[in-house]
Amino acid sequence: MKPYSFHSGLFSPADGQWKDIEKRSETFGLVKFRAKRRRAKKEYVAQKRKDAIRLFGIQLETIERFNHEYGISNTFRLTPNIRGIHGIPLLYAAVEITAGLQIVEKLLSLGGDPRKPPERDSLATCTPLELAKKQYDRCEIKAREASKSSNPGAVASAEKSAQAKRLLDLLEAAKQ
Repeated sequence: MKPYSFHSGLFSPADGQWKDIEKRSETFGLVKFRAKRRRAKKEYVAQKRKDAIRLFGIQLETIERFNHEYGISNTFRLTPNIRGIHGIPLLYAAVEITAGLQIVEKLLSLGGDPRKPPERDSLATCTPLELAKKQYDRCEIKAREASKSSNPGAVASAEKSAQAKRLLDLLEAAKQ
């Protein structure tokens, strides 16, 4: 387990403790500050997820338009295996934010490979299929714990687990 997580260009302790950070800037010289990792508000996360899904739509349209206009042969076709920000492929990013089955289906139909390993310099740590499996396993554990403790969120946890299972099944069924 990493002691610090990378977020917004800063290292902050994953355990929520304060961390003294120093950064050298050509403009300001040495800058010192303290950082503490906090959970994002649900509304903020929901809005960022909506924004990301909207951007996926734009990227998918761009891939389709390029392939229609310039993709005369398979040599010059774009696929969702292209790397985006921080070297993360579009399919991996869609799985990571749980963008939904329709988007993932579209990425797969455009040639996305759920078994493609990440590039060496990418922030992606596994294949999209492996990521989906990890997400499903986490959802299953949470759903089981919620149902055992009569948690009011048990139904939501079970639905989230079922959604993660559908995503995993979709990726496993994709052509190799």
